[in-house]
Amino acid sequence: MKTFWDEFLNIARRHPDHVAIRDNGREMTYAALVARAARIGTMLFSKAIGPEVPVGLRIEKSAEYVVGLLGVWHAGAAFVPLPPSLPRERQDYITADAGIQHVLTKENVRRAVGASAAPCPVKPGTLAYIIYTSGSTGKPKGVMVEHRGIVNLCTAQRETFNMCAGSRSLFYLSTSFDASISDICVALLSGATLVIRPQEELQDGAALQRLLHEESITHMDIPPSLLKALNPADMPRSLETVVIGGEAADPEAVRSWAEKFRVVNVYGPTEATVCTSMNVCGPDWDRPLLGQPLPDVTYSVTDGELYIGGKMLARGYLNQPELTARKFITRKGKRLYRTGDRVLQHPDGSLEFLGRLDRQFKLRGQLVEPDEVEARLRAHPKVMKAAVLKRHDRLVAFVAVSDAGIVASLAAWVEKTLPAWMIPQHFEVIARLPLTSSGKTDYTALTKLPLSSDARQRIAPRNDTEQKLWNIWRAVLKHEDFGVTDSFYAVGGDSLGIIRLTLEAERQDFPASVSLLAKFPTVEEQARQAGLSHNSLSAQWLRRDVAFGPGELQMFADAAQRAMPENKTPNILLTGATGFLGSRVLSELLEQTDAKIYCIVRAPDADGALQRIDDAMNKFNVTVSRRNRGRIVAIPGDLSQPNAGLEADAWGFLADNVSAVYHCAACVNMVLPYADMRAANVGGGLTMLKLACAGRRKALHNASTLSVFVATDRNRGTLKETDDLSGVSTVYGGYAQTKFAAEHMLSNVPAESCDIFQYRFGLLTGDTKTGASSPTDFLAMFAKGISRLGAAPEGFCDILKVDITPVCHAARAMVHLSLQAKPGIYHIAGREGLTLTRFCEALARSGRPVRQVPPGRWLELTKNKPMTPEESAAALSLCRVLPGNARFEQLRTMDLFQATGVTFNTAKADAVLYPAGIICPETTEKLLNTYLHWFFREEIPLVKICLFGPESTGKSTLAKKLAQHFGVPHVPEYAHEHISAREGKIELTDIPQIAAGQVRKEAEAAAKSDNLLVCDTDLLTTIIWSERLFGQCPGWIRDAASLQRYDLYLLMDIDTPWVADVHRYLPQERESFLNTCRKTLDDANRPYLTLSGTWDEKFKTACAAIERLRGNIQEEAA
Repeated sequence: MKTFWDEFLNIARRHPDHVAIRDNGREMTYAALVARAARIGTMLFSKAIGPEVPVGLRIEKSAEYVVGLLGVWHAGAAFVPLPPSLPRERQDYITADAGIQHVLTKENVRRAVGASAAPCPVKPGTLAYIIYTSGSTGKPKGVMVEHRGIVNLCTAQRETFNMCAGSRSLFYLSTSFDASISDICVALLSGATLVIRPQEELQDGAALQRLLHEESITHMDIPPSLLKALNPADMPRSLETVVIGGEAADPEAVRSWAEKFRVVNVYGPTEATVCTSMNVCGPDWDRPLLGQPLPDVTYSVTDGELYIGGKMLARGYLNQPELTARKFITRKGKRLYRTGDRVLQHPDGSLEFLGRLDRQFKLRGQLVEPDEVEARLRAHPKVMKAAVLKRHDRLVAFVAVSDAGIVASLAAWVEKTLPAWMIPQHFEVIARLPLTSSGKTDYTALTKLPLSSDARQRIAPRNDTEQKLWNIWRAVLKHEDFGVTDSFYAVGGDSLGIIRLTLEAERQDFPASVSLLAKFPTVEEQARQAGLSHNSLSAQWLRRDVAFGPGELQMFADAAQRAMPENKTPNILLTGATGFLGSRVLSELLEQTDAKIYCIVRAPDADGALQRIDDAMNKFNVTVSRRNRGRIVAIPGDLSQPNAGLEADAWGFLADNVSAVYHCAACVNMVLPYADMRAANVGGGLTMLKLACAGRRKALHNASTLSVFVATDRNRGTLKETDDLSGVSTVYGGYAQTKFAAEHMLSNVPAESCDIFQYRFGLLTGDTKTGASSPTDFLAMFAKGISRLGAAPEGFCDILKVDITPVCHAARAMVHLSLQAKPGIYHIAGREGLTLTRFCEALARSGRPVRQVPPGRWLELTKNKPMTPEESAAALSLCRVLPGNARFEQLRTMDLFQATGVTFNTAKADAVLYPAGIICPETTEKLLNTYLHWFFREEIPLVKICLFGPESTGKSTLAKKLAQHFGVPHVPEYAHEHISAREGKIELTDIPQIAAGQVRKEAEAAAKSDNLLVCDTDLLTTIIWSERLFGQCPGWIRDAASLQRYDLYLLMDIDTPWVADVHRYLPQERESFLNTCRKTLDDANRPYLTLSGTWDEKFKTACAAIERLRGNIQEEAA
């Protein structure tokens, strides 16, 4: 039998250059992953660690965790997860219980070096891992899982998930849970890319949604609770499969996701190698069926309890032979595991999960063993009795205590040894616990007892802000049992609830970040904080934050004694070589100098660092000759760490042998606050300054930004290179704040200590020849969003300007200035800003017209129309249109048009660049066309067909038939659904909801289709309805209707009988209605074809017209 390692090596040989892991931007290929894991395995060999020996993994979810896991298996040993987030006491218990003598950490995994030995052969029965779950005795129990079932699991899940070498799987689950093992192994045995991102992004609903789009995720394994927190309509087109499991899922949520994606519900206990059966959920899914058992797995039911047999079973529980004998039994010569799960076997043989026979239960996706919580509480010297159960989706502890004063500290007592999800949110003091006739705790009676918090007076909202937040909480918690001073976590909320709270706040136009909602857990505190600015910082505060201390001042004094080396560029150090600008600067340094270029890159080793540079060159279309590539030296490091994470000898070598430092590394993010980016953007700059002042004398070249002015209260007039930052009072947005602080810090370095060059760049845009730009390019996102929105604010288009600074020019200019100019500040920016009018004209030339509408109507449209993420970003980037300065100040980090009202004076730089023929290219039509071609290079033309006409002409029937015939999505008429929900009642206020619902339905269907979409109706029909019923229609619907684009309307003739309908509102005046439809289409200049004759004739005519249209559009696209 082949082991996982055997299969993994086969995959790695077939796809050596495929990206195996993408960890927060850093990538590792399959070849590199094999090599690094082999080094870890060899290192373990040298310590006499092999089969059956447990090795701890005290590493957070990261690329290093995966390397460590595979390295343990390379050695033939067994890994034991020890997540750093677990309480120390729990870690100590697991370490002692498992007999762990060696623990891998992130640091020793990253630093592993040396030759690699062959992997240790293992047998099917060799121990693969030990994972700890909650135990009823109060201590966690270690489940010992062997190798025999792992490949069987991965093979079955790979096929069911439809995962392949082109897939990108999000690593969402914690390493505390055994399901994380299948997430890793299935991705790697598919040749896919495992995508890892910081935990805070996974807990922030808006951030999670963004990263799914940014990373083009195709597969994700998430708790079922998240299905209700996220909206399937907001998911990226790349997403294919959603895996859920671990608890019963909400049927309605599953059905809504199953309409768009492949949803797989997985089932299986830890004691049977993660998963033993799977069920692909359809749009009609209504019950938690277990699905078909995996190959070599058997299910049987005795007295309503599920028993599992086959080769997936674990060896048993570590150091607990009695428990192992009780749970793993032998029946008729076959070994079986008693799951404790109640199931119902249906006549067709399918099994439905009904609940737990014992007291384990899932609370918001996490397994809770209440007996373990009770045991911990009883260990407190002043707790006499304790009982724990679930009440209203909260974990409640009933305690009998000898001193009521200790109740407030019980949560902290439990927190010392148990994970966060097992800490009770409410403690109820009780004189004595109710007992059953047999003398055991009567949990049924406890469920009926009122809680003290239920009886106390709730403080109701006292102002509009508190009321709005209270309504948002109610929408998420699904109850009203809380006041403004109650903690969100104490009334049923958790980290998943925070995600839903953030999304609900955004939907209700309430500005609140996930960090604000998590940090301030009451309505009262959130309301108070919501009134404060979280977007601006005082420039004076920033200056104080980067003021030099005695250590730096002494460093400058020492540095001033050094002599400048005669040879200016024997060796150069570059940071940010994997970035959009840095990769170009690297190319220019190789072209303009003969120096060897040392590049500090965040990577586990030198091979990984060099691979990241190569990947960046490919991603940004940067070409480096083979000869020049030999002068690149990649150094693994981390600028956010002391001495850039370098060993002392590496630091000393660079200090003594490098004569120039080019600092291009930066964390560029429009959302993160100053504190989150300070280590990278300010700390990294300080680290490079220290290196520049150490060893031989060297110059420091810092890539700054014109945001140090345009993102401040000095964003007007002419900005000169001689202007310092002393006149700035306020800086907006975390990114600009860090760059402001870094530039101010470097401007105060004494000239005799270090030559400082600072380059203030404008908005860096794509290459002038290819258009290649960053995947997160703000201008590209705006282009996609504004073209889909189809409208721009009239009166602003000639005023708003965006800077265009091609990255190829920026890099060339920076390197030339660094070699020819004197130390100082230089501006590198476009010669003249690009107006929104010219940009819209370029979009129109590319077949994407954008119509100008009055600002008021534009604001109404963007407020009411459901929008895609790109449309939302485009609307926010035009925040200068918003009325009132306060709203603009709050959103100005999203402002794309920072060149409005300012002139970037580049005279000082030009004096050096112009004689060399280095001039920033003009933003010509050709350049804009090149950019747009790059932005939309992967766009597939979508043919949209809309059925149109009077009532009772068979529009819906024909639309469904056409969609089925062509095998494409069908967009039903949302009005019928809405009116049915209103029990046949309709008012003018329903019209906007109907229009918004129709737009959402169409967007959802469009995301599923590659080339054709058939719609029952459009917004023109909504306007006709509204005018006929109420004599008016909201203006934003008219604007949205005028912006909708369909390639062909199929106008239904009235040559079919009238059919009565309980929700049909318009009268039987079909001829008049037909004339109105014709006039509406003519006035709107829409292409249409009238369908007449029998049903069969209409269908054939429609099919022929669609085929012709598709052929014409495909020819044009080609």
